Amino acid sequence: MTEVKKIPVKVYVREDGRARLICPVCGFHRELDASKFRGKAAHPLNARCHCRNILSIDFDFRSCKRKEVQLDGYFSSLDPDLDASGSMTVFNISPEGIGFGISGDQMPMVGQRLELRFTLDNRQNTQVKKNAVVKSVSNDMVGCQFDEDDAPNGAFGFYLRT
Repeated sequence: MTEVKKIPVKVYVREDGRARLICPVCGFHRELDASKFRGKAAHPLNARCHCRNILSIDFDFRSCKRKEVQLDGYFSSLDPDLDASGSMTVFNISPEGIGFGISGDQMPMVGQRLELRFTLDNRQNTQVKKNAVVKSVSNDMVGCQFDEDDAPNGAFGFYLRT
C-alpha cells in the first residue's frame, strides 16, 4: 500500500476567478471556481485527490503570474531617514512586483520605499532600475510592489513575456 502524503500545491487564479488544480503525483486535473476563496483562505485549503494524497492548496490571486528567476541586484532606501541598503538576489518578478532575498542586517520595513537595481539574464544583460514599496518581509525574503506609473517597457517588458 502506498503512503498517503500531504503535498503543497500553488494554484494561480485567472482574472475570471477560475483555476486549474493539477495533482503533482498522479496528474489528475480539475477546473474549479476559486473566486469564493478570495480573501477568505488565510490557510491552505486541503483536498483529497483520486490518488488518495492530500493536496494543501494555496490559491494565488495575483493579477500577474511571477516569473521565477535568479538575478543579482542592489536595493537602497529612498527615505534618507531609513538606512537600508545592500545586495539582493531576485527570485521572482512580474510586471507589478518583485520578490528578493537579502543577507545582512540592512532589512527594509513594510511600507518603506526602495530603489531596486538588477541585471536581467538576457543576451544584452539589461540593467533595470525600479522604484517600489515593501509589501512583505519574512525572514530574509522581501516582497515589493512596483510604482504604478512605472510600467515595464522595452527590454524589461519583453523579458517578462518570455
